[in-house]
Amino acid sequence: MFNAQPRFEVIQTIDTGPITNHVNFAQNANGTFAYVAVGGLNQVKVFRTDDFSLVATIPAGNLPHGLWPSGDGSRIYIGLENADALVDIGTPTNKVVATIPIGQAPQAVVYVPDAVPQGDGTANYQPLGIAGEATHLSLASAGNAAVSSVSLFDQGLIQVLQASVTGLEPEESLPACACRPAGRRWVATAAFRLHDQPRWLGQRAQRDQLRAAFDPVMHEPVPAELDLFRMMEERRRPRQVPLWAIATAALFLLAIGGGSGWSLRGVMAVPSEGVQALAREAAASYAVYAPDRVRPVEIRAEDSKTLAAWTTKRIRRSVGIPDLSMAGYRFMGGRVVPTEHGPAALFMYDNDKGSRLVILAHPMVADKSTPMVPHKMDGLNGYSWADGGLGFSLVGAAPADVLHLLADDARRQLQQTV
Repeated sequence: MFNAQPRFEVIQTIDTGPITNHVNFAQNANGTFAYVAVGGLNQVKVFRTDDFSLVATIPAGNLPHGLWPSGDGSRIYIGLENADALVDIGTPTNKVVATIPIGQAPQAVVYVPDAVPQGDGTANYQPLGIAGEATHLSLASAGNAAVSSVSLFDQGLIQVLQASVTGLEPEESLPACACRPAGRRWVATAAFRLHDQPRWLGQRAQRDQLRAAFDPVMHEPVPAELDLFRMMEERRRPRQVPLWAIATAALFLLAIGGGSGWSLRGVMAVPSEGVQALAREAAASYAVYAPDRVRPVEIRAEDSKTLAAWTTKRIRRSVGIPDLSMAGYRFMGGRVVPTEHGPAALFMYDNDKGSRLVILAHPMVADKSTPMVPHKMDGLNGYSWADGGLGFSLVGAAPADVLHLLADDARRQLQQTV
Protein backbone atom coordinates (compact mmCIF):
# COMPACT_ATOMS: atom_id res chain seq x y z
CA MET A 1 0.00 0.00 0.00
CA PHE A 2 1.16 3.51 -0.87
CA ASN A 3 0.14 6.84 0.55
CA ALA A 4 -2.06 8.42 -2.14
CA GLN A 5 -0.70 11.87 -1.25
CA PRO A 6 2.80 13.14 -2.05
CA ARG A 7 5.38 11.80 -1.24
CA PHE A 8 3.60 8.52 -2.03
CA GLU A 9 5.62 6.55 0.53
CA VAL A 10 5.06 2.84 1.18
CA ILE A 11 2.73 2.33 4.17
CA GLN A 12 2.47 -1.45 4.35
CA THR A 13 3.63 -4.54 2.46
CA ILE A 14 1.53 -7.71 2.78
CA ASP A 15 2.57 -11.15 1.52
CA THR A 16 -0.75 -12.20 -0.02
CA GLY A 17 0.48 -15.21 -2.00
CA PRO A 18 1.62 -16.28 -5.49
CA ILE A 19 0.16 -14.63 -8.59
CA THR A 20 -1.47 -11.77 -6.74
CA ASN A 21 -3.61 -10.10 -9.41
CA HIS A 22 -6.10 -7.25 -8.93
CA VAL A 23 -7.29 -5.49 -5.80
CA ASN A 24 -10.48 -3.51 -5.24
CA PHE A 25 -12.47 -2.07 -2.36
CA ALA A 26 -15.95 -2.50 -0.95
CA GLN A 27 -17.63 -0.48 1.78
CA ASN A 28 -20.55 -1.79 3.82
CA ALA A 29 -21.94 -1.52 7.35
CA ASN A 30 -18.94 -3.43 8.72
CA GLY A 31 -16.36 -0.98 7.32
CA THR A 32 -14.12 -0.63 4.27
CA PHE A 33 -12.36 -3.74 2.98
CA ALA A 34 -9.74 -4.56 0.35
CA TYR A 35 -10.44 -7.65 -1.76
CA VAL A 36 -7.32 -9.20 -3.33
CA ALA A 37 -7.41 -11.86 -6.07
CA VAL A 38 -4.63 -14.41 -5.42
CA GLY A 39 -4.44 -16.48 -8.60
CA GLY A 40 -1.83 -18.98 -7.42
CA LEU A 41 -4.02 -20.06 -4.48
CA ASN A 42 -7.41 -19.79 -6.23
CA GLN A 43 -8.50 -17.53 -3.40
CA VAL A 44 -9.77 -14.04 -2.71
CA LYS A 45 -8.33 -12.54 0.48
CA VAL A 46 -10.11 -9.79 2.39
CA PHE A 47 -8.27 -7.18 4.49
CA ARG A 48 -9.46 -4.31 6.62
CA THR A 49 -8.17 -0.97 5.33
CA ASP A 50 -7.74 0.61 8.78
CA ASP A 51 -5.34 -1.91 10.33
CA PHE A 52 -4.59 -4.20 7.30
CA SER A 53 -5.70 -7.30 9.24
CA LEU A 54 -6.84 -10.38 7.29
CA VAL A 55 -10.61 -10.81 7.67
CA ALA A 56 -11.41 -13.72 5.37
CA THR A 57 -9.93 -16.14 2.84
CA ILE A 58 -12.52 -17.14 0.23
CA PRO A 59 -12.09 -20.16 -2.11
CA ALA A 60 -13.06 -18.64 -5.45
CA GLY A 61 -12.09 -20.98 -8.30
CA ASN A 62 -9.30 -21.36 -10.83
CA LEU A 63 -7.06 -18.30 -11.22
CA PRO A 64 -9.17 -15.35 -9.94
CA HIS A 65 -8.06 -12.20 -11.74
CA GLY A 66 -10.05 -8.96 -12.06
CA LEU A 67 -12.63 -7.87 -9.50
CA TRP A 68 -15.07 -5.01 -9.00
CA PRO A 69 -17.60 -4.06 -6.30
CA SER A 70 -21.28 -3.45 -6.88
CA GLY A 71 -22.55 0.10 -6.60
CA ASP A 72 -23.86 -0.40 -3.06
CA GLY A 73 -20.80 -2.35 -1.88
CA SER A 74 -22.83 -5.47 -1.06
CA ARG A 75 -21.21 -7.67 -3.73
CA ILE A 76 -17.77 -8.28 -5.26
CA TYR A 77 -17.56 -9.82 -8.74
CA ILE A 78 -14.42 -11.76 -9.70
CA GLY A 79 -13.40 -13.13 -13.11
CA LEU A 80 -11.99 -16.68 -12.98
CA GLU A 81 -9.43 -16.69 -15.77
CA ASN A 82 -8.94 -20.48 -15.88
CA ALA A 83 -12.58 -21.40 -15.15
CA ASP A 84 -14.36 -19.24 -17.75
CA ALA A 85 -16.70 -17.93 -15.09
CA LEU A 86 -17.62 -14.95 -12.94
CA VAL A 87 -17.95 -15.41 -9.16
CA ASP A 88 -20.40 -13.33 -7.12
CA ILE A 89 -19.34 -12.83 -3.47
CA GLY A 90 -21.57 -11.25 -0.83
CA THR A 91 -19.45 -8.81 1.19
CA PRO A 92 -21.44 -8.98 4.48
CA THR A 93 -20.75 -12.73 4.76
CA ASN A 94 -17.74 -13.08 2.43
CA LYS A 95 -19.34 -16.18 0.90
CA VAL A 96 -19.74 -17.13 -2.77
CA VAL A 97 -23.33 -16.40 -3.80
CA ALA A 98 -23.20 -17.57 -7.42
CA THR A 99 -20.85 -18.75 -10.18
CA ILE A 100 -21.81 -17.53 -13.67
CA PRO A 101 -20.33 -18.99 -16.93
CA ILE A 102 -19.23 -16.12 -19.17
CA GLY A 103 -16.71 -17.44 -21.73
CA GLN A 104 -12.99 -17.79 -22.16
CA ALA A 105 -10.44 -16.39 -19.70
CA PRO A 106 -12.21 -13.41 -18.08
CA GLN A 107 -9.76 -10.93 -16.62
CA ALA A 108 -10.74 -7.31 -15.96
CA VAL A 109 -14.20 -6.69 -14.50
CA VAL A 110 -16.17 -3.42 -14.45
CA TYR A 111 -19.49 -2.91 -12.64
CA VAL A 112 -21.83 -0.28 -14.08
CA PRO A 113 -24.82 0.64 -11.82
CA ASP A 114 -28.20 0.87 -13.57
CA ALA A 115 -26.75 -0.09 -16.94
CA VAL A 116 -30.08 -1.80 -17.76
CA PRO A 117 -32.83 0.46 -16.35
CA GLN A 118 -35.62 -1.88 -17.53
CA GLY A 119 -35.98 -5.61 -18.03
CA ASP A 120 -33.96 -8.54 -16.73
CA GLY A 121 -30.71 -7.54 -18.46
CA THR A 122 -30.61 -10.51 -20.83
CA ALA A 123 -31.60 -8.65 -24.01
CA ASN A 124 -29.08 -9.01 -26.86
CA TYR A 125 -27.35 -11.94 -25.16
CA GLN A 126 -25.52 -14.15 -27.68
CA PRO A 127 -24.58 -17.84 -27.35
CA LEU A 128 -20.99 -18.36 -26.27
CA GLY A 129 -20.30 -20.48 -29.34
CA ILE A 130 -16.58 -20.89 -29.88
CA ALA A 131 -15.91 -18.71 -26.82
CA GLY A 132 -17.19 -21.60 -24.72
CA GLU A 133 -14.91 -24.20 -26.29
CA ALA A 134 -12.28 -24.83 -23.64
CA THR A 135 -10.74 -27.77 -21.79
CA HIS A 136 -9.65 -27.32 -18.18
CA LEU A 137 -7.20 -29.57 -16.35
CA SER A 138 -6.66 -29.41 -12.58
CA LEU A 139 -3.42 -30.71 -11.07
CA ALA A 140 -2.73 -31.57 -7.44
CA SER A 141 0.00 -33.24 -5.42
CA ALA A 142 -1.09 -36.33 -3.49
CA GLY A 143 -3.18 -35.40 -0.48
CA ASN A 144 -3.40 -31.71 -1.41
CA ALA A 145 -6.17 -29.61 -2.90
CA ALA A 146 -5.85 -28.75 -6.58
CA VAL A 147 -4.54 -25.20 -6.88
CA SER A 148 -2.81 -25.63 -10.26
CA SER A 149 -4.80 -25.50 -13.46
CA VAL A 150 -4.14 -25.79 -17.18
CA SER A 151 -6.65 -24.44 -19.72
CA LEU A 152 -6.79 -25.02 -23.47
CA PHE A 153 -8.89 -22.39 -25.24
CA ASP A 154 -10.17 -23.11 -28.75
CA GLN A 155 -10.17 -19.83 -30.68
CA GLY A 156 -10.82 -21.19 -34.15
CA LEU A 157 -7.58 -20.80 -36.07
CA ILE A 158 -5.44 -21.19 -32.97
CA GLN A 159 -5.58 -22.84 -29.58
CA VAL A 160 -4.22 -21.06 -26.51
CA LEU A 161 -2.69 -23.04 -23.66
CA GLN A 162 -2.61 -21.21 -20.34
CA ALA A 163 -1.24 -22.68 -17.11
CA SER A 164 -1.41 -21.45 -13.53
CA VAL A 165 1.02 -23.79 -11.77
CA THR A 166 1.99 -23.47 -8.11
CA GLY A 167 2.90 -25.86 -5.31
CA LEU A 168 3.98 -28.83 -7.46
CA GLU A 169 7.07 -30.94 -6.81
CA PRO A 170 9.48 -32.05 -9.59
CA GLU A 171 9.31 -35.66 -10.84
CA GLU A 172 5.94 -36.24 -9.14
CA SER A 173 2.96 -38.21 -10.48
CA LEU A 174 -0.12 -36.04 -10.25
CA PRO A 175 -3.80 -37.00 -10.42
CA ALA A 176 -5.39 -34.89 -13.15
CA CYS A 177 -9.09 -34.10 -13.53
CA ALA A 178 -10.16 -32.79 -16.93
CA CYS A 179 -13.51 -31.14 -17.66
CA ARG A 180 -15.04 -30.27 -21.05
CA PRO A 181 -17.93 -27.89 -21.77
CA ALA A 182 -20.30 -30.75 -22.62
CA GLY A 183 -20.05 -31.93 -19.04
CA ARG A 184 -17.97 -35.09 -19.65
CA ARG A 185 -15.46 -35.64 -16.85
CA TRP A 186 -12.69 -38.15 -16.43
CA VAL A 187 -9.85 -38.71 -14.01
CA ALA A 188 -6.41 -39.90 -15.03
CA THR A 189 -2.97 -40.17 -13.49
CA ALA A 190 -0.15 -38.64 -15.45
CA ALA A 191 3.50 -37.97 -14.70
CA PHE A 192 4.13 -34.25 -15.13
CA ARG A 193 7.84 -33.65 -15.08
CA LEU A 194 9.38 -30.27 -14.60
CA HIS A 195 12.19 -30.92 -17.09
CA ASP A 196 13.65 -27.48 -16.61
CA GLN A 197 14.09 -27.81 -12.85
CA PRO A 198 17.81 -26.81 -12.92
CA ARG A 199 16.98 -23.74 -15.01
CA TRP A 200 14.14 -22.71 -12.70
CA LEU A 201 16.29 -23.24 -9.61
CA GLY A 202 18.99 -21.13 -11.26
CA GLN A 203 16.49 -18.37 -11.96
CA ARG A 204 15.30 -18.53 -8.35
CA ALA A 205 18.91 -18.10 -7.19
CA GLN A 206 19.30 -15.12 -9.55
CA ARG A 207 16.10 -13.61 -8.13
CA ASP A 208 17.46 -13.95 -4.60
CA GLN A 209 20.79 -12.42 -5.63
CA LEU A 210 19.06 -9.45 -7.30
CA ARG A 211 16.87 -8.95 -4.25
CA ALA A 212 19.93 -8.96 -1.97
CA ALA A 213 21.81 -6.62 -4.31
CA PHE A 214 19.10 -4.00 -4.66
CA ASP A 215 17.35 -4.24 -1.31
CA PRO A 216 19.41 -1.31 0.09
CA VAL A 217 18.26 0.84 -2.86
CA MET A 218 14.62 0.24 -1.90
CA HIS A 219 15.25 2.02 1.39
CA GLU A 220 17.10 4.99 -0.07
CA PRO A 221 15.36 8.35 -0.30
CA VAL A 222 14.11 9.29 -3.75
CA PRO A 223 16.77 11.34 -5.62
CA ALA A 224 15.93 15.02 -5.62
CA GLU A 225 15.57 15.20 -9.40
CA LEU A 226 12.99 12.36 -9.31
CA ASP A 227 11.08 13.47 -6.22
CA LEU A 228 7.57 14.18 -7.52
CA PHE A 229 6.62 16.19 -4.43
CA ARG A 230 9.71 18.39 -4.86
CA MET A 231 8.99 18.92 -8.56
CA MET A 232 5.42 19.93 -7.75
CA GLU A 233 6.63 22.36 -5.11
CA GLU A 234 9.16 23.90 -7.50
CA ARG A 235 6.46 24.29 -10.15
CA ARG A 236 4.24 26.16 -7.68
CA ARG A 237 7.05 28.18 -6.13
CA PRO A 238 7.37 31.78 -7.36
CA ARG A 239 10.49 32.73 -9.22
CA GLN A 240 13.41 33.13 -6.85
CA VAL A 241 15.29 36.37 -6.44
CA PRO A 242 18.69 36.31 -8.22
CA LEU A 243 21.75 35.79 -6.03
CA TRP A 244 23.12 39.24 -6.92
CA ALA A 245 19.93 40.79 -5.54
CA ILE A 246 20.28 38.79 -2.31
CA ALA A 247 23.88 39.92 -2.01
CA THR A 248 22.91 43.56 -2.59
CA ALA A 249 20.19 43.32 0.04
CA ALA A 250 22.61 41.72 2.48
CA LEU A 251 25.14 44.53 2.01
CA PHE A 252 22.40 47.08 2.47
CA LEU A 253 21.25 45.47 5.71
CA LEU A 254 24.82 45.22 6.93
CA ALA A 255 25.19 48.91 6.32
CA ILE A 256 22.07 49.58 8.41
CA GLY A 257 23.07 47.34 11.31
CA GLY A 258 25.14 44.31 12.16
CA GLY A 259 22.17 42.56 13.75
CA SER A 260 20.16 42.65 10.55
CA GLY A 261 23.10 41.37 8.57
CA TRP A 262 23.68 38.51 10.98
CA SER A 263 20.07 37.41 10.55
CA LEU A 264 20.87 36.51 6.92
CA ARG A 265 23.71 34.21 7.88
CA GLY A 266 21.62 31.04 7.56
CA VAL A 267 20.42 31.87 4.04
CA MET A 268 23.70 30.98 2.38
CA ALA A 269 25.10 28.67 5.07
CA VAL A 270 26.44 25.27 4.03
CA PRO A 271 25.69 22.20 6.12
CA SER A 272 28.18 21.76 8.96
CA GLU A 273 27.12 18.29 10.12
CA GLY A 274 25.75 15.05 8.71
CA VAL A 275 26.15 13.34 5.36
CA GLN A 276 25.85 16.58 3.38
CA ALA A 277 28.91 17.95 5.17
CA LEU A 278 30.64 14.60 4.62
CA ALA A 279 29.89 14.84 0.89
CA ARG A 280 31.38 18.33 0.75
CA GLU A 281 34.55 17.10 2.52
CA ALA A 282 34.86 14.15 0.12
CA ALA A 283 34.53 16.44 -2.91
CA ALA A 284 37.21 18.75 -1.49
CA SER A 285 39.57 15.81 -0.92
CA TYR A 286 38.94 14.56 -4.45
CA ALA A 287 39.75 18.00 -5.86
CA VAL A 288 43.09 18.06 -4.01
CA TYR A 289 44.37 14.50 -4.47
CA ALA A 290 42.68 12.89 -7.50
CA PRO A 291 44.31 15.18 -10.12
CA ASP A 292 47.78 14.52 -8.63
CA ARG A 293 49.68 12.28 -11.07
CA VAL A 294 52.85 12.11 -8.96
CA ARG A 295 51.73 11.17 -5.45
CA PRO A 296 47.95 10.87 -5.24
CA VAL A 297 48.18 8.45 -2.29
CA GLU A 298 50.46 8.32 0.74
CA ILE A 299 50.49 4.53 1.11
CA ARG A 300 50.09 2.39 -1.99
CA ALA A 301 47.78 -0.60 -2.38
CA GLU A 302 50.68 -3.06 -1.99
CA ASP A 303 50.96 -2.01 1.65
CA SER A 304 47.25 -2.01 2.48
CA LYS A 305 47.82 -3.57 5.93
CA THR A 306 49.93 -0.59 6.96
CA LEU A 307 47.30 1.77 5.53
CA ALA A 308 44.52 0.01 7.45
CA ALA A 309 46.47 0.17 10.71
CA TRP A 310 47.27 3.87 10.18
CA THR A 311 43.69 4.91 9.39
CA THR A 312 42.32 2.83 12.29
CA LYS A 313 44.70 4.53 14.72
CA ARG A 314 43.96 8.06 13.47
CA ILE A 315 40.15 7.94 13.19
CA ARG A 316 39.80 5.44 16.07
CA ARG A 317 37.55 3.18 14.04
CA SER A 318 38.38 0.14 11.94
CA VAL A 319 37.49 0.72 8.29
CA GLY A 320 37.53 -1.99 5.65
CA ILE A 321 38.85 -1.26 2.17
CA PRO A 322 36.18 -2.14 -0.44
CA ASP A 323 37.22 -4.21 -3.45
CA LEU A 324 35.75 -2.59 -6.58
CA SER A 325 37.80 -4.59 -9.09
CA MET A 326 34.73 -6.45 -10.39
CA ALA A 327 33.46 -3.07 -11.63
CA GLY A 328 36.81 -2.27 -13.25
CA TYR A 329 38.20 0.02 -10.53
CA ARG A 330 41.56 -0.88 -8.98
CA PHE A 331 42.50 0.12 -5.46
CA MET A 332 45.43 2.57 -5.69
CA GLY A 333 46.03 3.22 -1.99
CA GLY A 334 45.09 5.90 0.48
CA ARG A 335 45.99 8.36 3.19
CA VAL A 336 44.67 10.16 6.25
CA VAL A 337 43.28 13.61 5.40
CA PRO A 338 42.12 16.49 7.60
CA THR A 339 38.46 17.55 7.62
CA GLU A 340 36.30 19.92 9.64
CA HIS A 341 35.34 16.94 11.80
CA GLY A 342 38.83 15.58 12.42
CA PRO A 343 40.98 13.08 10.55
CA ALA A 344 39.38 10.91 7.87
CA ALA A 345 40.44 7.88 5.86
CA LEU A 346 40.68 8.48 2.10
CA PHE A 347 40.85 5.54 -0.31
CA MET A 348 41.45 6.09 -4.04
CA TYR A 349 40.60 3.94 -7.07
CA ASP A 350 41.10 4.20 -10.83
CA ASN A 351 40.12 2.28 -13.97
CA ASP A 352 41.82 1.56 -17.32
CA LYS A 353 40.58 4.89 -18.72
CA GLY A 354 42.26 6.86 -15.95
CA SER A 355 39.00 7.80 -14.25
CA ARG A 356 39.47 8.09 -10.50
CA LEU A 357 37.14 8.02 -7.52
CA VAL A 358 37.64 8.33 -3.77
CA ILE A 359 35.92 7.01 -0.67
CA LEU A 360 36.12 9.22 2.41
CA ALA A 361 35.29 7.79 5.85
CA HIS A 362 35.19 9.26 9.35
CA PRO A 363 33.06 9.01 12.53
CA MET A 364 29.83 11.00 12.40
CA VAL A 365 28.63 13.64 14.84
CA ALA A 366 25.15 13.68 13.26
CA ASP A 367 23.34 11.34 10.84
CA LYS A 368 25.01 8.33 12.45
CA SER A 369 22.80 5.88 10.57
CA THR A 370 21.56 7.32 7.27
CA PRO A 371 20.34 5.74 4.00
CA MET A 372 22.36 6.45 0.90
CA VAL A 373 21.76 9.92 -0.57
CA PRO A 374 23.02 11.29 -3.91
CA HIS A 375 24.81 14.60 -4.26
CA LYS A 376 26.39 16.68 -7.01
CA MET A 377 28.81 19.57 -6.54
CA ASP A 378 31.60 21.21 -8.52
CA GLY A 379 31.03 18.89 -11.48
CA LEU A 380 31.39 15.76 -9.33
CA ASN A 381 28.81 13.09 -8.57
CA GLY A 382 28.67 11.10 -5.39
CA TYR A 383 26.74 9.08 -2.84
CA SER A 384 27.01 9.33 0.93
CA TRP A 385 25.65 7.22 3.78
CA ALA A 386 26.32 6.28 7.40
CA ASP A 387 26.23 2.95 9.23
CA GLY A 388 26.95 2.35 12.89
CA GLY A 389 28.16 5.90 13.49
CA LEU A 390 30.69 5.78 10.64
CA GLY A 391 30.07 7.94 7.57
CA PHE A 392 31.17 7.18 4.00
CA SER A 393 31.13 9.26 0.84
CA LEU A 394 32.05 7.97 -2.63
CA VAL A 395 32.87 10.76 -5.09
CA GLY A 396 34.07 10.84 -8.68
CA ALA A 397 33.69 12.37 -12.12
CA ALA A 398 31.94 9.28 -13.55
CA PRO A 399 28.19 9.38 -14.34
CA ALA A 400 25.89 9.18 -11.33
CA ASP A 401 24.40 5.82 -12.34
CA VAL A 402 27.87 4.25 -12.51
CA LEU A 403 28.83 5.64 -9.10
CA HIS A 404 25.52 4.48 -7.63
CA LEU A 405 26.31 0.85 -8.44
CA LEU A 406 29.83 1.26 -7.06
CA ALA A 407 28.50 2.87 -3.89
CA ASP A 408 26.00 0.03 -3.39
CA ASP A 409 28.79 -2.52 -3.79
CA ALA A 410 31.09 -0.63 -1.42
CA ARG A 411 28.35 -0.29 1.19
CA ARG A 412 27.59 -4.02 1.14
CA GLN A 413 31.24 -4.79 1.79
CA LEU A 414 31.67 -2.12 4.45
CA GLN A 415 28.56 -3.23 6.37
CA GLN A 416 30.39 -6.47 7.10
CA THR A 417 33.22 -4.58 8.82
CA VAL A 418 31.43 -1.71 10.61
